[in-house]
Amino acid sequence: MQFLLQEKPEIFIVMNELILRSLRDADTQRLIQRLYEGWHTYLEQVIRNGKEQGMFQTAIDPDKAATQLIIVVKGTTLHYMTDPETVDFEYIRINVEHWLTG
Repeated sequence: MQFLLQEKPEIFIVMNELILRSLRDADTQRLIQRLYEGWHTYLEQVIRNGKEQGMFQTAIDPDKAATQLIIVVKGTTLHYMTDPETVDFEYIRINVEHWLTG
């Protein structure tokens, strides 16, 4: 996420523009929903596999954790676009890692 935000911010700018457009356009909304569902499914499986391999806390709910990770990424990317100096990627990474691994 950090690399893409710093080197290719246009990806996130376009995604946020599409998200805003999806509020007014049903076709765009369906596209965004499919992208979200694919992303969520991928993250959920990664978390599930991590639990099975003993890398992540057993108490973590993969479905809810995937949603929370997406929220963190969305929030971080949007905040970075408006105030990049205040985004501490390392601090975010450490806290997410701690949350997942205990």
